[in-house]
Amino acid sequence: LSVAIHEESGIACVTNPNGNIAMFWDVSKRKLVRALDLEFPRGVALTRNGKSFVLSIGKAQPTLLEVNAETFASAPFDGAPVGVMSGSHLFPWLPRTP
Repeated sequence: LSVAIHEESGIACVTNPNGNIAMFWDVSKRKLVRALDLEFPRGVALTRNGKSFVLSIGKAQPTLLEVNAETFASAPFDGAPVGVMSGSHLFPWLPRTP
């Protein structure tokens, strides 16, 4: 459903909500390097600092998961603003400064 590429490492994260899987591919080698079984992964984007992927997961109450682009370590992501999240498309966001 969604793709984000970490240019520094050449890793692409691809989500497949129907398959309940997020895959991480080495683009230059065309090789699968990691797969995570996740409930209904949909949107994916890079964090503003470019170090991690953020994925929206879950159906009834979507949440955000942060996955380090180099180690693939994952943890809940709580750096998003409070508000509504649909899940299919994620965008890095920072509040507008005066």
